[in-house]
Amino acid sequence: MSLAEITLDLPTTRPILKQIPVHLRMTVLPAPTLSPVEGELVSINPEHMFVRAPISPLPKTVAHLRFRMLKKRMCEARGQVVWHRNDGFGIAIEECNQPLESVLLELSDLSPNLRQLYLADVLYPRIDLSL
Repeated sequence: MSLAEITLDLPTTRPILKQIPVHLRMTVLPAPTLSPVEGELVSINPEHMFVRAPISPLPKTVAHLRFRMLKKRMCEARGQVVWHRNDGFGIAIEECNQPLESVLLELSDLSPNLRQLYLADVLYPRIDLSL
């Protein structure tokens, strides 16, 4: 067998990192009747996200992440709070729209510095919580 006859089955897509560090400042709305607070989306992947905020929503609280990219893409995800501690909470993502999936794939291919430049195009990031 010559080298020309050898074939390799290589993956055609790059898997998404376990957690993509984003450190994105955002507004967290604890409930319609409560005042919004500033938070930070620390990391995200298609299944989970970690939010640092001065509030601790209870597990099973419904969360809705949304933001717009300059390219007019509305990115959205829905999920539930699965854990909380004094400095933040984790959300298990149950639904994620196609634009957000595309953004996550693009982010997973970028270095940390390029990732921050990419995230400069994010407009109005927020998480709504249904307490």
